[in-house]
Amino acid sequence: METLTPAPRPQAAATLLLVDDDEAEVELLLFVLTELGYSVHHARSVEEGWAACGTHAPEAGIARHRRAEVNGLALARKVKRASPATPVILMVADPRARELRTACDIALPLPMPPIVLLDALDRLGLGP
Repeated sequence: METLTPAPRPQAAATLLLVDDDEAEVELLLFVLTELGYSVHHARSVEEGWAACGTHAPEAGIARHRRAEVNGLALARKVKRASPATPVILMVADPRARELRTACDIALPLPMPPIVLLDALDRLGLGP
């Protein structure tokens, strides 16, 4: 009788920090990312996000940038000062904005389908 060997489990995907206050977008991104094996910590504000960086040591940060509510640019700059090697992805209205060049590794346009974020994570070497 032949014995079956279970397929090897894929290596766990990266630990990510998602900073966004758009509940519908967060729900979709959390679903997609966790289904693919990412460990995702969610924060609704820059302050929560910065605290989560110290608590969870994410391998990458993903933040929405809005001028008032969630200033992802301010968080990206803080992360890069503290840990220059930590990749930061910003979700922004205009990814070509000059101010983004030194603050983040990748700027993605909003709105965006989750596949665009997955492609960005893959380009950073953090694919599932």
